[in-house]
Amino acid sequence: MRHDIALALALAGATLLPVAASAGPEFYYRNVGPGQGASAPQPGSGTGSGGGGAQQPDPVPDPEPETGPLTLTLNPAGPINASWSRAIEARFRAAGGCPGKRFALAGADPSVLAQFGLTAGPSGSDYVIAGKLDVVGPGGYNLTVTVSDDCGAQKSVSTWLYLNPGASDAPPSSWELRLDGTVAYAGQAFAFYPELHNTESSDAIDGRGYTYSLHTLDPANRPIPSWLAMPDPSTGVLLGRAPAAAGSYGPFYVTAKPPNGGLEQSADLTVKVNDAFTFDGPSAVALEVGVPYAHDFTGSGSCGGLDRYFEIDGGSPLPTGLALVSKNGKWGIAGTPEPGTTGSWPVRLSYWERECGFSQLFTVTFTVAGEPAAPLAFEGTPFLMPVKVGGNPDLQVLWTRLDQSGPPRGSLSCSLVNLDGTPANLPWATVYADQGYKCEANFDPTEDAQAGTYVVRMRATTTLRGQAETAPVTITVDPR
Repeated sequence: MRHDIALALALAGATLLPVAASAGPEFYYRNVGPGQGASAPQPGSGTGSGGGGAQQPDPVPDPEPETGPLTLTLNPAGPINASWSRAIEARFRAAGGCPGKRFALAGADPSVLAQFGLTAGPSGSDYVIAGKLDVVGPGGYNLTVTVSDDCGAQKSVSTWLYLNPGASDAPPSSWELRLDGTVAYAGQAFAFYPELHNTESSDAIDGRGYTYSLHTLDPANRPIPSWLAMPDPSTGVLLGRAPAAAGSYGPFYVTAKPPNGGLEQSADLTVKVNDAFTFDGPSAVALEVGVPYAHDFTGSGSCGGLDRYFEIDGGSPLPTGLALVSKNGKWGIAGTPEPGTTGSWPVRLSYWERECGFSQLFTVTFTVAGEPAAPLAFEGTPFLMPVKVGGNPDLQVLWTRLDQSGPPRGSLSCSLVNLDGTPANLPWATVYADQGYKCEANFDPTEDAQAGTYVVRMRATTTLRGQAETAPVTITVDPR
């Protein structure tokens, strides 16, 4: 009985002195703390064998590691390649050892990596470096992540973090600089664009992070002209307005230097200036409903190619009954204006030359007389969906479309107005002009006090045809 009490006290954490037993062997017990080993009989004590001997108590074990010795591994293994093209996540995974794991990063402070769009810090039992480059950085950093635990164990893993501004995870080993365009037209604005290409795969390279510059080999005799400039070295785009005199200017050259300190590449540049196309007009045409009209467009200049053609630029239609025609190499407008086309029709014409890639826009305004123009109006009755406080605004819609006939309407703006024409004070309504001359409103009432009945009109305001309003629309907002 004394033995059982002693064992119970020992397991409860008490320190005991030797106890003399009236019969049987004597056992000594000691309180065992973490890391001190298991309790055991003192030398010379009984073994518990034989008829009256007591059994030895189970030893108190040391704390076991979580999963064995402390380890630290990088997943995925190898260098960390951060790029513009995709987000990365590198995990330094700690396993085993004792609890209380702590991480340290050497080689670059997390605040430094944050400047490039990357985060670095503990995540559970891992240390994670993640993100996607949003600015250009140096070539890279040699990083070391160290983990330690409460038992004093420590492990480290070192790897390179590369900051690659290219479109792929690593910059191409062979690339070249090209220029898109070197032909300009007298007195016309131009823009030439640098292009970077991987010579091994013919793929385009993301040019962010490269530094461009414009040079001449002969600054004394062939200085860079004032009409040719590179405003932004980070894009390398060449902008300017060609001189009035046609001819060849140069040679000049453009260089591109990668951000990781690699060798720069260059591309030669000779600007060829052609005569600009001169449009003979007219810039204004007077028409009459029901009276035929025909006129050929003429002009001169440009690169003198025979393959010329005209197009009607989108968003500026001809009056109904007229069409752009080509016959015997000539381009012009022909037809008879139909009823309902009275008014002013500003039409943008695009002139193109296939041989030299030249294009130019000019405007001809057609004014049609003979009958009053049809007033601006909406098509049919506005479409209204049910409205409820707290409902989905994408499904609580009022919309209506303008009549598509008649002269051009120009740009469109939309609003909700009261019956007296004053603006409707509905802060929970979002009104906007949609494609196809459509006015739409989305309703998002969120407060019960906004429930009720509202009578409004949808108003369309155009830059060329004035205003139009719908018939009254009753909007009933139901409570929740």
